[in-house]
Amino acid sequence: MFSLVRGRLRCGCRWGRIGAAPASLVAAVLLVAGAAVAANRPTLDGCVHGSATAKLVHFGSGGRLAGVALGDGRAGVVFANQSDEDLCGWLPFARATAAHGLRVLAFDYGSGAPQREVAAAAGELRRLGATRIVLVGASKGAKAAILAEAARPRLAMALVALSPERSLQGADVLPAAHRLRVPTLFVVSAHDPYSAEDTPTLAHAASRAPAHLVTVPGAAHGVDLVRDVSVATVGAAVLDFVLPGSPRRHPPSLASECGPSVAAAAPAASAVAFTAGDGAQLHGVVLGHGETTVVLAHEYPDSLCGWFPYAAELARGGTRVLAFDQRPRGTRLDLDVVAAVQKARELGAERIVAMGASLGGAATLLAAGRDCFSVSGIVSASGETDLRTYGRGVPPLYSVPFEPAIAAPVLVVGSKDDPLVDQAQVAQLLERVSSTSKRSVLVEGSEHGWDLLQGTTANDSIRDAVADFVSHAEPPVATGCR
Repeated sequence: MFSLVRGRLRCGCRWGRIGAAPASLVAAVLLVAGAAVAANRPTLDGCVHGSATAKLVHFGSGGRLAGVALGDGRAGVVFANQSDEDLCGWLPFARATAAHGLRVLAFDYGSGAPQREVAAAAGELRRLGATRIVLVGASKGAKAAILAEAARPRLAMALVALSPERSLQGADVLPAAHRLRVPTLFVVSAHDPYSAEDTPTLAHAASRAPAHLVTVPGAAHGVDLVRDVSVATVGAAVLDFVLPGSPRRHPPSLASECGPSVAAAAPAASAVAFTAGDGAQLHGVVLGHGETTVVLAHEYPDSLCGWFPYAAELARGGTRVLAFDQRPRGTRLDLDVVAAVQKARELGAERIVAMGASLGGAATLLAAGRDCFSVSGIVSASGETDLRTYGRGVPPLYSVPFEPAIAAPVLVVGSKDDPLVDQAQVAQLLERVSSTSKRSVLVEGSEHGWDLLQGTTANDSIRDAVADFVSHAEPPVATGCR
């Protein structure tokens, strides 16, 4: 009854003179038609179909290299694979990158020298319309990107190298790293069995690039750094590195977001923009100076403005503060916390305490157990452990399954009669947490979140406990690394 004629579905059905086709039959026609169209679309590596948003391209000598181009814009990113992967491994992260206005090309190697094929991919991006190129490589791709840029200076405006080793097909990559002159981000896991020593060596050699080294907990290698638990930190670092070349908003000042009276209490506050590991764009304000930075996650449905005057008080007392706005929708608020911690580290902080109130506390606890990153301590001010059935609009955060992976020092503060997180839940939380440094301070009453720290309802016992915890913060430890 159905046949394909020149790529179109033809039906030899007769419906009669009166009435329409049965709904079930119409649905069947549409289903078969959709399957036929999908079957006729070109596919690459079984993971990507050619479409209006994903252009399959062939380039290089004789068109022997195949890839997929995503997005548009004048800034472009080449993604180069590691030896045991094809372009499919990059796709989720490549799509997140393209969503921010960059033109992206992921490709498969051919039979030539990998560094020449990386250069050919950069040339293809330029042919497609990109004028500024960033090379992003994993393992083999990272080494190939370093060699390509060293051989052809200004091939790219910047370079990201995930887990590069020193040798590529018998060639030592170290001399090429010495020749790098473009900003380069090196990333490696502390226990990477292949690159834990080589990547820092290459980063040190690229001292005139300038080069920045990010070391994360765990043993993830190459592209796994942007697709497993370490993506919370590495994704944030890489996206923050490449996105300045894309159209992006300017973060609002403290005065424009919170009003002149709040800004007057913190006249030296500076606005910052940063990116979560899944591509969510975030912003915040930094104020104060000090050896320890406190990252503040806000309550629902408030904003960073609600942390004042406490944030200004911390800053005046010698603590640096980064208060930020969480994403307005979605459930991955934990990634926002990790990104803010990463931003604080980029700004020079060595000791960082992540602190959240209510929903912000829930997100901070979730991050400490779900995402593999380093932090000096976690403070939860009335952070709920289970918000799955709380109410409309509230992200259904649920930290319980991840709490055994919390290895950083933890302080939980709250009220004994808080209707949102009771004494029993706090006790269960601390029992599940694996950290050897954990305690709670619960006071009489039912005050909740940041009301325990500021204003007329502030409690001296809780303020003192938090101040003591922050002042005794030690160097960061790995947490959430399962």
